[in-house]
Amino acid sequence: MLLIWVSNMVVADQPSFSARVLIFAAVVALVVTALLRSFTFIPRLMVSIYEFGNFKVIVILDETGCAIVRQQGFTLSSDTKADATSTSKTCSLPNVTILSRLGNAYYVKASRSGARPVRFTLPRQHVLSWAVNESKEPTPAGSPRAAP
Repeated sequence: MLLIWVSNMVVADQPSFSARVLIFAAVVALVVTALLRSFTFIPRLMVSIYEFGNFKVIVILDETGCAIVRQQGFTLSSDTKADATSTSKTCSLPNVTILSRLGNAYYVKASRSGARPVRFTLPRQHVLSWAVNESKEPTPAGSPRAAP
Protein backbone atom coordinates (compact mmCIF):
# COMPACT_ATOMS: atom_id res chain seq x y z
CA MET A 1 0.00 0.00 0.00
CA LEU A 2 2.79 2.37 0.94
CA LEU A 3 4.68 1.47 -2.22
CA ILE A 4 1.63 2.28 -4.38
CA TRP A 5 1.19 5.63 -2.64
CA VAL A 6 4.86 6.51 -3.10
CA SER A 7 4.86 5.51 -6.77
CA ASN A 8 1.69 7.57 -7.40
CA MET A 9 3.26 10.54 -5.68
CA VAL A 10 6.41 10.25 -7.75
CA VAL A 11 4.53 9.95 -11.05
CA ALA A 12 1.89 12.60 -10.33
CA ASP A 13 4.06 15.28 -8.77
CA GLN A 14 7.20 14.81 -10.86
CA PRO A 15 9.50 15.73 -7.96
CA SER A 16 13.09 16.65 -8.52
CA PHE A 17 15.78 13.99 -8.71
CA SER A 18 16.90 14.58 -5.12
CA ALA A 19 13.33 14.25 -3.82
CA ARG A 20 12.93 10.95 -5.69
CA VAL A 21 16.17 9.67 -4.18
CA LEU A 22 14.99 10.61 -0.69
CA ILE A 23 11.64 8.89 -1.23
CA PHE A 24 13.34 5.78 -2.58
CA ALA A 25 15.76 5.74 0.38
CA ALA A 26 12.86 6.01 2.83
CA VAL A 27 11.02 3.11 1.19
CA VAL A 28 14.18 0.97 1.17
CA ALA A 29 14.78 1.79 4.85
CA LEU A 30 11.24 0.67 5.73
CA VAL A 31 11.58 -2.56 3.77
CA VAL A 32 14.98 -3.35 5.31
CA THR A 33 13.61 -2.66 8.80
CA ALA A 34 10.69 -5.02 8.19
CA LEU A 35 13.04 -7.73 6.92
CA LEU A 36 15.44 -7.38 9.84
CA ARG A 37 12.63 -7.82 12.33
CA SER A 38 11.71 -11.11 10.67
CA PHE A 39 15.29 -12.47 10.69
CA THR A 40 14.77 -14.14 14.07
CA PHE A 41 11.66 -15.93 12.85
CA ILE A 42 13.39 -18.09 10.23
CA PRO A 43 16.23 -19.41 12.47
CA ARG A 44 13.81 -20.20 15.30
CA LEU A 45 11.52 -22.00 12.86
CA MET A 46 14.40 -24.07 11.46
CA VAL A 47 15.60 -24.99 14.96
CA SER A 48 12.08 -26.16 15.83
CA ILE A 49 11.55 -28.10 12.60
CA TYR A 50 14.84 -30.00 12.80
CA GLU A 51 14.66 -30.29 16.61
CA PHE A 52 18.09 -28.81 17.22
CA GLY A 53 16.68 -27.06 20.23
CA ASN A 54 13.91 -24.91 21.62
CA PHE A 55 12.20 -27.59 23.72
CA LYS A 56 11.58 -28.07 27.44
CA VAL A 57 13.36 -30.94 29.18
CA ILE A 58 14.49 -32.40 32.48
CA VAL A 59 18.28 -32.75 32.45
CA ILE A 60 20.19 -35.45 34.39
CA LEU A 61 23.78 -34.40 35.12
CA ASP A 62 26.90 -36.06 36.46
CA GLU A 63 28.79 -34.68 39.45
CA THR A 64 30.73 -32.09 37.42
CA GLY A 65 27.56 -31.01 35.64
CA CYS A 66 25.84 -30.58 39.00
CA ALA A 67 28.72 -28.37 40.15
CA ILE A 68 28.41 -26.24 37.00
CA VAL A 69 24.69 -25.74 37.59
CA ARG A 70 25.28 -24.88 41.27
CA GLN A 71 27.87 -22.29 40.18
CA GLN A 72 25.11 -20.67 38.11
CA GLY A 73 23.14 -20.18 41.34
CA PHE A 74 20.69 -23.06 41.13
CA THR A 75 19.67 -25.22 44.08
CA LEU A 76 19.41 -28.87 43.14
CA SER A 77 17.15 -30.75 45.52
CA SER A 78 17.25 -34.08 43.75
CA ASP A 79 20.89 -35.00 44.46
CA THR A 80 21.19 -38.77 44.81
CA LYS A 81 23.96 -41.30 44.96
CA ALA A 82 23.86 -43.84 42.15
CA ASP A 83 24.00 -46.70 44.68
CA ALA A 84 25.47 -47.46 48.09
CA THR A 85 28.84 -48.63 46.72
CA SER A 86 29.32 -45.85 44.19
CA THR A 87 30.81 -42.47 44.97
CA SER A 88 29.44 -40.79 41.84
CA LYS A 89 26.54 -38.44 42.30
CA THR A 90 23.93 -37.33 39.84
CA CYS A 91 21.33 -34.60 39.95
CA SER A 92 18.44 -33.42 37.84
CA LEU A 93 17.48 -29.95 36.73
CA PRO A 94 13.80 -29.67 35.78
CA ASN A 95 12.12 -27.09 33.56
CA VAL A 96 15.10 -26.43 31.32
CA THR A 97 14.73 -25.18 27.77
CA ILE A 98 17.43 -26.46 25.44
CA LEU A 99 17.91 -23.57 23.06
CA SER A 100 20.55 -25.39 20.99
CA ARG A 101 22.10 -28.82 21.17
CA LEU A 102 24.56 -28.36 18.32
CA GLY A 103 28.26 -28.69 19.03
CA ASN A 104 30.05 -29.81 22.18
CA ALA A 105 27.73 -28.03 24.62
CA TYR A 106 24.05 -27.57 25.21
CA TYR A 107 22.94 -23.93 25.25
CA VAL A 108 20.13 -23.88 27.83
CA LYS A 109 17.75 -21.51 29.56
CA ALA A 110 16.56 -22.20 33.09
CA SER A 111 14.88 -20.17 35.82
CA ARG A 112 16.09 -19.86 39.36
CA SER A 113 13.31 -19.75 41.93
CA GLY A 114 11.37 -16.56 41.19
CA ALA A 115 14.19 -14.94 39.21
CA ARG A 116 14.57 -14.15 35.55
CA PRO A 117 15.71 -17.02 33.30
CA VAL A 118 19.45 -17.58 32.97
CA ARG A 119 21.08 -18.72 29.73
CA PHE A 120 24.24 -20.78 30.00
CA THR A 121 26.05 -23.72 28.45
CA LEU A 122 26.35 -27.26 29.73
CA PRO A 123 29.20 -29.36 28.32
CA ARG A 124 27.77 -32.36 26.49
CA GLN A 125 29.98 -34.87 28.36
CA HIS A 126 28.40 -33.87 31.72
CA VAL A 127 24.80 -34.39 30.59
CA LEU A 128 23.90 -38.01 31.26
CA SER A 129 20.37 -37.83 29.92
CA TRP A 130 17.46 -35.52 29.20
CA ALA A 131 13.75 -36.15 28.82
CA VAL A 132 11.29 -33.97 26.94
CA ASN A 133 8.42 -32.51 28.96
CA GLU A 134 5.42 -33.18 26.74
CA SER A 135 2.05 -31.81 27.67
CA LYS A 136 -0.75 -34.33 27.81
CA GLU A 137 -3.17 -33.82 24.99
CA PRO A 138 -6.82 -34.66 25.60
CA THR A 139 -7.88 -37.88 23.92
CA PRO A 140 -10.87 -37.81 21.57
CA ALA A 141 -14.12 -39.28 22.86
CA GLY A 142 -14.01 -42.24 20.44
CA SER A 143 -10.43 -43.27 21.13
CA PRO A 144 -9.62 -46.46 23.07
CA ARG A 145 -7.85 -44.47 25.81
CA ALA A 146 -10.90 -42.35 26.59
CA ALA A 147 -12.62 -43.06 29.89
CA PRO A 148 -16.13 -44.58 29.65
